[in-house]
Amino acid sequence: MNHFQFTDEQFIEIREIWRDINSQCKLLQEQTGCPDSEIVKMIDSAKSYWENKR
Repeated sequence: MNHFQFTDEQFIEIREIWRDINSQCKLLQEQTGCPDSEIVKMIDSAKSYWENKR
């Protein structure tokens, strides 16, 4: 079992990255009319990339 933990500073940075992702997705959606389902597909693709990167 992995007992990895982020420091408080790293966790704050991760939250900022997530906020930026949400902001960028919202802008993309406003500019293109892209439905939520397409945004989810893009996020799932990124997730898959990181899961398979090992």
